[in-house]
Amino acid sequence: MGAALFVLASGFLPWFESQWAVFASGVDGYETNEASAWAASTAWSAALVLNAASAAVAVLLARADHQSHRRRPMRWIPPILSLLGIVLVLWTWIRLPRADTLSGGGWATGVEGDIGDIVRDRLEILHLDGLRYDVGWGLYIGILAMSSLWALLVAQAFVLGKQRKAARP
Repeated sequence: MGAALFVLASGFLPWFESQWAVFASGVDGYETNEASAWAASTAWSAALVLNAASAAVAVLLARADHQSHRRRPMRWIPPILSLLGIVLVLWTWIRLPRADTLSGGGWATGVEGDIGDIVRDRLEILHLDGLRYDVGWGLYIGILAMSSLWALLVAQAFVLGKQRKAARP
């Protein structure tokens, strides 16, 4: 259950960042804006919830009656759900549009938005002089957390399979 909490907590780390150059009081510098998975992307949020749900299903299956042979294939449901969550995160990340000019479009927030604003589900990767939109370090921690949970769920599925084989008359 600790791995599931790690997955959910990783969603509050900065999964997407924007950084832009500023000149204030005669000093050049950068401002940074960060967004968690929960604030940046519906797909990333869904993947985190899917992974947490897979852990909950795994707990329920582990407490279920080990004598039932009909439940044997169900032990693979949690790792499959977790893997789907990982694939959803990676697929969403890979499909983020790459913009190389200011006419990229999707990063702009409209008339009322400012440079550096991160708009949920309108993410683009953009690298210009003085302006950068890209995934943050929290995405990598989130993928690590989900991968760790998936590995634990696969191990549990193997253990449950051995327990059920040993319990057969």
